[in-house]
Amino acid sequence: MIARRQTCPSRIQESPKAMESTDYRLTIKPWQTPLVVLLGGCLISLIGFGARSSYGVYLGPITEEFGWSREDFALAMALQNLFWGLCLPLAGMLADRFGPVWVIGIGALVYAVGTFGVTLIDTTLTLHLTGGVLVGTGVAFTAFSLATAAILRVVGMERRTFVIGLCTAAGSVGQVL
Repeated sequence: MIARRQTCPSRIQESPKAMESTDYRLTIKPWQTPLVVLLGGCLISLIGFGARSSYGVYLGPITEEFGWSREDFALAMALQNLFWGLCLPLAGMLADRFGPVWVIGIGALVYAVGTFGVTLIDTTLTLHLTGGVLVGTGVAFTAFSLATAAILRVVGMERRTFVIGLCTAAGSVGQVL
C-alpha cells in the first residue's frame, strides 16, 4: 500500500489511461466559459450558504411550536456541521473523479430533500435526520470549495484572487438574503 502511494503521482502523469479519467478538465464546453462558470459558482455559494445560515432564524419558532429545548435544535445544527465536515473530503474525491457538475447536482438534490424534510418534522429525530444529516451532507456536496475549484479551473492565474473574493462575497450575500 505504501509503495503504491509513492508511485501514484508519476503513474498518473505518464499513463494515458489515467489521463482519460480526468479528460473532462482538458476540454472546455461552450457553457464552461469563465464568466458562466463564475456566475454559476457564485450562485451556488449564494444559495448554499444562504439557506444553511438561515436555520438560526428558526430556532425560536421551531422550539416554541414543538415545545423542544434549544439544545434539541442545536444538536441538529451540530450534526449539520459534523456531516458537512465529514462528507466534504468524499465530495472532493468524487468531484475529482466525475467532475464538479455531477457532484454539485447530487448535493443540491440531497440538500433539497433535507430542507423539504425539515418542513415535515414532528419529532427531534426527524429534525436531526433532515436538518442535521441530510442538509449537512447536501452542504458538503454543494460547498463553496467545490464551486471555487470549478471556477479556478477555467480562470487564469492573474484573476484567481479576485474570483475567490467574488465567490466568497456571494456566499456572504446569501447569508444576508
